[in-house]
Amino acid sequence: MQIKKETMMDFMGKFGGVFFQKAAEALKPTFVPGTDKAGIWEAAVDAIPKKRNPFPGQKTLIAAVAAHLYGKDRRAIILSADMGTGKTLMATLLAALGTNLRRPQRVICMVPPHLVGKWAREITITIPDAKVVTINDGGSIGRLYKAAQENPDAPEKSEFWIVGRVRARMSFMRKSGIAAHSNDSFLDLTGQKGRLKGHQCPDCGGTIVKRVTEKEIEKFSDSDRRGLIYLGDSETDDMEKGDVQYVWMPNAEYFSKGRKTCQWTYSEQKGLQTGCGAQLWQATRRSKSDTDDLIKKSLVAVEGIGETKAGLILSLESRDQILSDLGSGKIHPDLASILGKSATAKVWNHLQTQGFSGADGNYAISEFIKRKLPKHWFDISVFDELHELDGDDTAQGVAMGVIAGCTKKIVGLTGTLVDGYAGSLFPLLFRINPRQMQRMGFKAGDAAIFQREKGVIKEISVEYSEDEFKQSKGKKKSYKQVKNLPGLHPTVITDFLLPNTVFIELQDMEEGLQKLGRKHGVDIRLLPSYRETYISVQLREEQKVRMKAFTHKMVDIIKTAKSEKNRRVMAQAFHTLLYGADGCFEEVVFGDVKLKPDIPGELLEKEKILVDLALREHAAGRKLLVYSIYTDRPDLLTRYANILADAGLKSRVMRSSVPTHKREEWLQKSLQEGVDVLLCNQEIVKTGLDMYEFPTILYMQTGYSSNTILQSSKRSWRIGQVNPVRTYFASYADSPQMTVMKLVAKKLAVANQAKGNIADTSLTHLIDDDDGNSLMAMANEILESIRSTDHDPIVGSITKLAEDSLVGEYGATPMANIARVLKMENAAHTPQPAVQKASKKPLDPMDILSVVFATANQNSKKEHEAKPEKKPDSVKRISNSILVEDPFDLF
Repeated sequence: MQIKKETMMDFMGKFGGVFFQKAAEALKPTFVPGTDKAGIWEAAVDAIPKKRNPFPGQKTLIAAVAAHLYGKDRRAIILSADMGTGKTLMATLLAALGTNLRRPQRVICMVPPHLVGKWAREITITIPDAKVVTINDGGSIGRLYKAAQENPDAPEKSEFWIVGRVRARMSFMRKSGIAAHSNDSFLDLTGQKGRLKGHQCPDCGGTIVKRVTEKEIEKFSDSDRRGLIYLGDSETDDMEKGDVQYVWMPNAEYFSKGRKTCQWTYSEQKGLQTGCGAQLWQATRRSKSDTDDLIKKSLVAVEGIGETKAGLILSLESRDQILSDLGSGKIHPDLASILGKSATAKVWNHLQTQGFSGADGNYAISEFIKRKLPKHWFDISVFDELHELDGDDTAQGVAMGVIAGCTKKIVGLTGTLVDGYAGSLFPLLFRINPRQMQRMGFKAGDAAIFQREKGVIKEISVEYSEDEFKQSKGKKKSYKQVKNLPGLHPTVITDFLLPNTVFIELQDMEEGLQKLGRKHGVDIRLLPSYRETYISVQLREEQKVRMKAFTHKMVDIIKTAKSEKNRRVMAQAFHTLLYGADGCFEEVVFGDVKLKPDIPGELLEKEKILVDLALREHAAGRKLLVYSIYTDRPDLLTRYANILADAGLKSRVMRSSVPTHKREEWLQKSLQEGVDVLLCNQEIVKTGLDMYEFPTILYMQTGYSSNTILQSSKRSWRIGQVNPVRTYFASYADSPQMTVMKLVAKKLAVANQAKGNIADTSLTHLIDDDDGNSLMAMANEILESIRSTDHDPIVGSITKLAEDSLVGEYGATPMANIARVLKMENAAHTPQPAVQKASKKPLDPMDILSVVFATANQNSKKEHEAKPEKKPDSVKRISNSILVEDPFDLF
């Protein structure tokens, strides 16, 4: 028998389509646009009483999700949609649909604090007669309690309760519930008699101790060591597992934090014993004076309210109602009369961008819902910006889990669901669908296990001999270091994401419009081209030698700090090491290690590229947006601005000190002044700002967050942008910066793969061949052979700007031209009414988008109209709007 070997690429090129077709046949979609069943759900969306209609594309998506939540009676859904696709509107109408199908629904929405007022207004202008209540202020608990007492059952009409995620987790203060007592019978670690302050459990009376290991003792202060009790060495002790030889009598500070319980007790007669488990803390309220001080500080923080007016507000009889309205994003008439017109406008702008939470935190709203309200009093919970609640044990993440557990249905909204790591997905998946996770064998807190089984890890084992002066007998000790790497097992997508998530991208809105344009002989582009280019900057030869020596010395410092468990030195050394290549225009110093510039006063190679790119774009009439992570100590933004000024360009630096609600105004003012280059940290513009005027973006440094890069890299790539968008990532080759770039490249690839986008990026070539897993690589090969590449970004890699090619770029069709084509289509299918003279009004982009969605929806339906005599053709791709009920292991 002859055996033929071929590469995975060749094999998948031949048989990938067959595998994909078999997998598609095994899937059981809940919703397929264009079918009779889909039409029923779309008709249900049409029947919702509403003040404004969704775009047809949005309607189709709402219908698909409704078929999942209500038709199949599933518990949760995640809408992972690009910004601008209307997640708020879709979630609102989805909840209202439940009212039509079943009974009036009571919905709780947990949103960022500065969006509480916006959500309330969006719901009010969408759902007629809906009851909208904001619970983001000091009187929230009272309103919740009163409403539950008056109506513990189903509401008479749709109700929407909106809470900021900060207020949802704010709770009462805690203090120690026990007092210290003196004990002079214990022998401390030094072997001397001493009076130790111990704490006795109020239930069992035992002296409370905490078990500690040698590693924990190394971090103790001298005063903490006084409370150590040596239990003695034992032949059964397993030091590799960190078994304890010591217990510690905690001080009063230990009991003042968290919810401590009686876990262990110790006495000379009985030794170490298991405690009774009693609670050792008690709740406490802030005093009224403390509350007033906090409220006053919150008022003063609002632009337009100063110290004097804040004091006046607190003296009014209507102060509680004023504070309640501020928390709801409204301004009370009494407050408006105090402030005046100008200050009232400033307060209003502040509420729209940052919100107001007051100072009431005596009881967490999430805990109140769980403990005091009837079970399932809320029917649906909606969580906006879901990805910001992925912390395993953060207060906001826990609050989300508590609220989700008290509702029948859960809707999550996010634009960047996956950050590259399987472990960060686990808390969200468990809180949204705990039963599924438990069926899969996972428990709460199993994020590390999930990362190990469903992600990628790197495990390093180290064994060494212990110093004989530290122990009476020599022992070998070993430890394992586990490092999480970006990557997802394909079953994360098939078993966890596909059954519970809908992915929507901006490109999905363009296809139907392009078909309509071809019908009328016009080439239409709703979005311009998007180009990504990686710039591998070469260090000068002398600087390369110096950088290599500097790197070796800094790595030795990091290794030494790591062995000594000095994390502070490790972090500072690593930061200096990464900064070295960008900061060696002057001497970079860390202790005794120095990196000197090779040519003092000369621009670095990356800085020369910055100047050349800015001049090139300026000559073409384009503005440049520059990102840098070094904004303060060290501050490279100021240096870059001075360099650009020397080149004759006008630049401005946006700092984080510019308030969030003033950044758009600041940006417009800079544009009016004729700015050519804008410099800032990408973190401050990743959300909330559209940078249409800056179609070229340059990353001088990227940072580590894939979410930040995904959001900030497309600040100017939006519907309405007509110029080609170019994004450049610059990094020094043969420098420690490449370690960061490789990590970022992998995280971006995994985040895109999770939502079905396997197109290459400019950083794809940096990913190691063996970095990840073969199953995902196989999946990509299958999809690569059959997917459409019409909307892939243009990618490239260069070493200098002269190599940059702009071939293949294209702009978007102006909105006026799109409007003319849509008018021609409407004229061909709609009977024309009698012509009436009317005043000409400006073109509304939202009207155009409405028709865009309608066109895309009509074309989608035509594609799915079945012909009985024809067998189904091979599937080209799985639509993002298809939900899978029982996912099959595709790979």
